[in-house]
Amino acid sequence: MKNLESENKILKKKLSIAQAWMKREILSNLNGINVSKVNFETSKSKKSFFSENVEEIVYNQVYNFFGEELFMYFSKDILENIISGEILFFALNQNKAVDGLGIIISYNKSFDLFVEENITKLFRKYFNSKKYKFNLENDLIEKKLHSVVYKGHILGFGNLFGILKKISENKDFSPYLSSFKDFLEKYFYIGNILLEKDFLEIYKKLVDLETFGSKRHIGKVDFEDVFKTRKYFLGDFKDKNCFLYKLLKILEF
Repeated sequence: MKNLESENKILKKKLSIAQAWMKREILSNLNGINVSKVNFETSKSKKSFFSENVEEIVYNQVYNFFGEELFMYFSKDILENIISGEILFFALNQNKAVDGLGIIISYNKSFDLFVEENITKLFRKYFNSKKYKFNLENDLIEKKLHSVVYKGHILGFGNLFGILKKISENKDFSPYLSSFKDFLEKYFYIGNILLEKDFLEIYKKLVDLETFGSKRHIGKVDFEDVFKTRKYFLGDFKDKNCFLYKLLKILEF
């Protein structure tokens, strides 16, 4: 019993050291955030913004929202993008005329990184283990999944939604889509989250906003767009019934 308690203390100490190291590294990187993304009306407001120790405030906000268990599984790149987006949102709140594109890009990158690390890589491995050989049909989803498997393309925000929507509707499955459905059944802990009704409803709201799609590609996102996206994507860092928090539950398995 004493040995177990001693081991737990050692593990907690190591975890604490690792978290402190990650925090220092992330905050150090964020100190070099591209200030050109943050436009202020006066140099005084810019000076005030960076004197408020925003990086530290936002880091703690993200940590407190996701909690220690989820937080410890984050990759540094995902964390940096989430925190970077929130720092830019902090600036946007001070000047609502600022273009919110940088925030959306940060959100999108955090999504892309997470899906690639925790879903797409696993799907490629699963697909290749089955030694599937399909004829490529003239279908957008089939072409996308083919590119994901054979060309290493990412599974983007809109593409993943289209795939999940078709699977959830139990429509006729073409070969690549069928293989992705089989993958979700095998890795049920991923499938249960991605195909959950509430998750798909939130996902649809984000897709309908078009901030991760056409508005991002046009290159102009206003405050209202960002406000709604942040609400559904991050729950305003208050509501855990939000897109990213639900998605990250995959890490618990």
